[in-house]
Amino acid sequence: MTQRLYYDDPALLTFEAVIVSSVKQGDGWQTILDRSAFYPTSGGQMHDTGLLNGVLVTDVRETDNDEVVHVTAAPVGEPGGDVSGAVDPARRRKHRQTHTAQHILSAVFFRLYDLNTVSVHL
Repeated sequence: MTQRLYYDDPALLTFEAVIVSSVKQGDGWQTILDRSAFYPTSGGQMHDTGLLNGVLVTDVRETDNDEVVHVTAAPVGEPGGDVSGAVDPARRRKHRQTHTAQHILSAVFFRLYDLNTVSVHL
């Protein structure tokens, strides 16, 4: 299971980790790390982007067994190797603000009109 660093420090944008696995899949690479500050798409919030060892991270997903998968166009290293990660701060800030705003809006709809939010896509 990937240690999700953003739970302890949501402002963390850079980190060091070890590559657990790195597999070529389709046109890209799917890399799992022992720990990550990259937020995957979940709970209505979009994934982070940024860099792993200088390689652009284009997607971040979570697996059924709580692993965080970082999708890149090129490999970031070999399993067992070290990796430096950097989350795109502007994208992280934008998504955090939008996600929080949606929770506030949903609370207003519920309190004033007894309407529940079923689904949101921003």
